Amino acid sequence: MAEHTTAVHKRRPLTSPARGLLGLLVSRFSPGSAVPKTYGDAYDALVNYGDGLFGTVDP
Repeated sequence: MAEHTTAVHKRRPLTSPARGLLGLLVSRFSPGSAVPKTYGDAYDALVNYGDGLFGTVDP
């Protein structure tokens, strides 16, 4: 189980490569939406658009 993430961590800015990858995800599934800029925004985007992206499914 992942550690509890504090609000401080959620507000940390993403790196440029991470923003690029998330930009690809968002542009594919929600064109015109803003690219996530923080870890919290990135998590939300991955939950919303990333289900099943990596070829695994939890039973």
